[in-house]
Amino acid sequence: MSGQTWSITISGNPPATFTPDVYSESPNPPTALQAQNGDVISWNNTTSDEHQLVETDQGGTTTGTQITNVIEPGTSSTPGFVPDVDNPPATIYYKCTMHANELGSIDIVA
Repeated sequence: MSGQTWSITISGNPPATFTPDVYSESPNPPTALQAQNGDVISWNNTTSDEHQLVETDQGGTTTGTQITNVIEPGTSSTPGFVPDVDNPPATIYYKCTMHANELGSIDIVA
């Protein structure tokens, strides 16, 4: 387990976007966070809406695994999400349960 801490900003109003904070200085940031098994990931809600994230398949169909509790406006997700995939590299896809067109992904690189 790596144990690094990451955050993803939720910004804009429906549809909101998910932006990995670590890449905010890059002119062309990747859309997916590059994390490892055991890292801790949180989402920072800068919108005026609530959000709740659930794991999906690549097409956006819910697989049933809840990633976060409801994230109130101006707050962060707690507890943090800790990825644990069997065979990295892999991608975890997710969407907001309250705004189905808000999609994101996390690349698990190791």
